[in-house]
Amino acid sequence: MSETASLLVEKVQNAGVVGAGGAGFPTHIKYQGQADHVIINGAECEPLLWVDKEIMRLRATQVISALRTVMEAIEAKQGVIVIKRKYQDIVDTLKKACSRFQVDLELIDDYYPAGDEHVLIHEVTGEPLPPGVIPAHRKIIVNNVETMLNVNNALQGEPVTEKWVTVTGAVAKPSTFIVPLGTPIKLLIEAAGGVTETDYTVISGGPMMGSIINPESPVTKTTKAILVFPSRLPVSVRHSTSLADILRLSKRFCIQCSFCTQLCPRYLLGHPLEPHRIMRAFAYSNDLTLDVFRLAHLCCECGVCSVIACPMGISPMDVNKWLKKELSQRGLRYEKGNEQRGPRADRNMRLIPSKNVLRRLGISSYDHYAGYRKFDNSKVQEVRLLLKQHVGNPAVPKVKTGDQVKKGDLIAEVVEGIGASLHASISGVVKDVTSEMIVIRAEKQSAARGV
Repeated sequence: MSETASLLVEKVQNAGVVGAGGAGFPTHIKYQGQADHVIINGAECEPLLWVDKEIMRLRATQVISALRTVMEAIEAKQGVIVIKRKYQDIVDTLKKACSRFQVDLELIDDYYPAGDEHVLIHEVTGEPLPPGVIPAHRKIIVNNVETMLNVNNALQGEPVTEKWVTVTGAVAKPSTFIVPLGTPIKLLIEAAGGVTETDYTVISGGPMMGSIINPESPVTKTTKAILVFPSRLPVSVRHSTSLADILRLSKRFCIQCSFCTQLCPRYLLGHPLEPHRIMRAFAYSNDLTLDVFRLAHLCCECGVCSVIACPMGISPMDVNKWLKKELSQRGLRYEKGNEQRGPRADRNMRLIPSKNVLRRLGISSYDHYAGYRKFDNSKVQEVRLLLKQHVGNPAVPKVKTGDQVKKGDLIAEVVEGIGASLHASISGVVKDVTSEMIVIRAEKQSAARGV
């Protein structure tokens, strides 16, 4: 690793940067090897989300500048940012920044899940990754838009202390805010004008891949969106159904139509993932050592099979999620071969328009702009900073109850293994330190956070 690359890794690691749009994989680890392609994923394929688009609209220069810096540090041959072509105003903004920093701009169509890592790499390089292979094994790095913005801040010595979050759905003023990490989600909902329904469900993440969350929960480094929907809508019913019911219904009602396989994005890329075969085996066998079950590890959990494909309303995706957990506990993985499969011949005819996803979930009426608005930080009197907001080991506290901290102070770090450090998101006094979180109480009000 060159001295420039080592400095990049050090700054990104010290800032506690993790993937802001996914599981929270520590970003500095991705920069420890050489790569030919560095891709910024601006597809934001989940419907209703506006975080990445607002960052690209308001912070394009910072994002593209950081991309260029990363490219040069790890000696990448290409840097590219990907966005759906329908957002023409943002495309125009990006064109100027890309031209200035000599990076590429890739425009893609509006389908779901265009932002899936394997799908995105196929769009950019023209070749899909082999099944079970991660981008790094093909010298490719993929970063989320907000992640690259945080890299830019890290290069300036600024740690991750805040999060961009879209709040939309059944709220009075759909918005995208910048909030301190650890802020209670209920404060974001209040800032968006409050809920307009009496019986509702709150989801963290996208309508397809998100999960129900308690409004008292804190914002983390991976919180992307807070969605509020009436409990009667299909999207709420889907997320409210228990795993036990999902598994029971899946065993009883699969009709083996194979629509789940025919529309599966990974199958269409040429992967040997065939959900209908997994469902058939699941219905008739409890032997998890069967080879067909290991194919579940190839599932990206996008939900196309469950929401779009299945005429019976069951969920192959949730079966795959359950199988992945059970198989991992038993040490059973998909055995990667050297196969290089190309996309299915009819792939382009089977792509799912995003508007179809909205219709199936019953949320087309909520498909409107949720642009940036200032969040009043004075409302945040206390933050709860989870010690595990990332893939790997929890951060170990460096502070104790009663300590005075300032925003940006290092309050927890990873002692060994994979992980990410944690910094105070507000100035105040440490109220409590547990095995799961650090609680900081604000001492004085802060001004509204602006762009």
